[in-house]
Amino acid sequence: MKLKISLLFFFYFVKLTTAQNIDSLMQVYNRTKSDTLKCFILYEIAKKSSENRELYGSKLLSQSEIFLKKFNSDKEKQLIFLRYYANALNIKGYLFRNKGNIDSALIYYNKSLVIRSKIFDSIGMAKSIENIGILYTNIFQFDSAISFFNRSLNIRKNINDVQGIANTLSSIAVIYSSRGDTKMSLDYNMKSLNIYNSINDFQGSANVLHNIGGIYSSANEIEKAISSYQKSSYFFSKINDKIGYSNNLMSIGVLQLNQKNDNDGLKNLELCKKIKQEIGDVQGTAMAMAAIGGKYFKDEKYDVALHYLDSAKLMSEQIRDFKNLANVLSIVGELYIKTGNFNKAEDALKRAYNLLKEQNSLTDLQLNVHLLYKLYTMKSNDKQALFFLTEYYKLKDSLNNDINKKAILKSQYQIEYQTKALADSLKTNEEKKITKLQLKQEETIRYALYSGLALVLLFSIFMVNRFQVTKKQKQIIELKEKETQRQNEIITIQKHLVEEKHKEISDSINYAERIQRSFLATKEILDSNLPDYFILFKPKDVVSGDFYWSGTIQEPKGCNKFVLVTADSTGHGVPGAIMSLLNITSLEKAIETHKNPADILNATRETIIDRLKKDGSADGGKDGMDCSLLCFDFENGKLCIAAANNPVWITRSSEIGVLETTMIEIKPDKMPVGKHDKQDQSFTQQEIDLRKGDVIYTLTDGYPDQFGGERGKKFMSKNLKELLLKNTGLPMHQQKVILESTLKDWMGGAEQIDDITLIGIKI
Repeated sequence: MKLKISLLFFFYFVKLTTAQNIDSLMQVYNRTKSDTLKCFILYEIAKKSSENRELYGSKLLSQSEIFLKKFNSDKEKQLIFLRYYANALNIKGYLFRNKGNIDSALIYYNKSLVIRSKIFDSIGMAKSIENIGILYTNIFQFDSAISFFNRSLNIRKNINDVQGIANTLSSIAVIYSSRGDTKMSLDYNMKSLNIYNSINDFQGSANVLHNIGGIYSSANEIEKAISSYQKSSYFFSKINDKIGYSNNLMSIGVLQLNQKNDNDGLKNLELCKKIKQEIGDVQGTAMAMAAIGGKYFKDEKYDVALHYLDSAKLMSEQIRDFKNLANVLSIVGELYIKTGNFNKAEDALKRAYNLLKEQNSLTDLQLNVHLLYKLYTMKSNDKQALFFLTEYYKLKDSLNNDINKKAILKSQYQIEYQTKALADSLKTNEEKKITKLQLKQEETIRYALYSGLALVLLFSIFMVNRFQVTKKQKQIIELKEKETQRQNEIITIQKHLVEEKHKEISDSINYAERIQRSFLATKEILDSNLPDYFILFKPKDVVSGDFYWSGTIQEPKGCNKFVLVTADSTGHGVPGAIMSLLNITSLEKAIETHKNPADILNATRETIIDRLKKDGSADGGKDGMDCSLLCFDFENGKLCIAAANNPVWITRSSEIGVLETTMIEIKPDKMPVGKHDKQDQSFTQQEIDLRKGDVIYTLTDGYPDQFGGERGKKFMSKNLKELLLKNTGLPMHQQKVILESTLKDWMGGAEQIDDITLIGIKI
């Protein structure tokens, strides 16, 4: 056990300090005998290392299959390894998606979703559903994609998965951008970016900044677009995301080419292509090749351009990337128009037209139909030319979304083509009629011009009068603007000072939270000592007065006992967090020399009183904690409890005709661990014989004391007991979800009044 805990601590340290030190992680992998830890290490490496994702994802898949067969009769371990098996399937689907193998990706994503649904893994279900949505986005089935994203968003909202909500909002924004709905895309992107920034998620912020760069690019705000892409690249390079980094290189390169910055643009595109080829991103390589080919086409280096474009076309066909294929075909068609090969141009442009119509990609389709109009005009095919000219203006009107402008443009392009057709086909006697019609139109224009000049003269007289008045008003406004500018400068300086102070305070509190977290019982220690459990831990502020701590009592015969403390320190926020560290160190000191729960609390109380007696207050430090201390002897099926003000609840099933569940309440001593009128009295020690299926709940007063509901009252211990009894038969992770959602519904818009801790342990 000691070796196992040491290895878990070592892995935790490696994960925090090096993040990508695969050699160190594999040393732990080779030494450990824990099957769960083996899967955990493989999953962490596959998840965080893009270069090693395929290798370690495959290892995770095979290992989890082996362990599922090994523990086929152990339901609890089956649940653990099913989760890792589903994760491995999801990684497999992701890899196929990046290679452009859509069918295989969909198969693996669906397999992962089925398993995650079976084991009630809500977060995993949301991820699988969202991955399927991304898949449909990539093949331009937007309605299906939005349907899957909305399903994922509903699950994430129900379980309060903040990061997941941001991910889904960002994915929906991509769809609206692809459809040309700039307003909706920007709206969803900004919602997503605000969430990512609030939780310091660099990966998410980088992705959204890339998307916003695309929006600025569409709006022809080139400098803003390049700035957004560069900010995104900084974050991608920081987290070693080569896919995201290379995507930004492509976007920046294309914009630079459009700005006539050919050297930098081509350099960025070539570097993008190189990275895409190294990581096996076929779709990205094809897009980079297409962009480079387009550049050489503009330079009239047609042979070189065609080489790149043909390569891009073949790769896009191979992976069924119809959007890029259509764009490449449009460029190829324009190239053949330039070189006079009209038949090849027609084949390429008509194929691109059909693909773009299926995808409903209006912007790209508009460019394509204009090329077809140009082609058929050059081929003197008036009927087809008129058809595509009409299509061009329809698309232009649709994108502008302006009804009046649409009517005017429609009239213009009809007159434009009809005039050209008449000029080419009418005979000499018919030309006289046209001339007469033109003279009449000119006469009408002259009358309109004379009327316009008269109106201009009247307007000029009115403007001279208004100029005098405006001149005086301008002087007054300029004085006010100068005063306003001075006030704004003062406000800006003050705002900057406030922001700096706020950042300093936030950084200090976040650092304090990391320090406090290092004192809490780690997941690795809890997983290795408790068979099945959940921890609901919700600090009121960033740092907390509540804490949960664990330790081990060494017995002479080697039958070690596991100690778990759930505590509520005096105060919350920063004062409560400082008090929690004093309480934890006092517990650690007490457990070194005492083995019984009551003796441990007695010794802890003495240390706390001694350390606080010189705090400068008149009473000599009445701070401390309310807590429950559980000492598990799993080998003998015993549980020893000592509790200060906080109760311990145990639900137990018994067979009396029908299955009946009761709750046993272990009442606490009515005194804290700290200075008190009863500080000379010893804490009571109670012992319980454990049964298989018992569920033990320890808690602080934060949950039952939380105000909410329609009348703004406390939740109360009675209601909490009923809620726990009702759901005690469910899996522990599902109980936690119900407790969280019940609390959220109860609070509504109310503020959390205290730190909340509730722990459930199933025997």
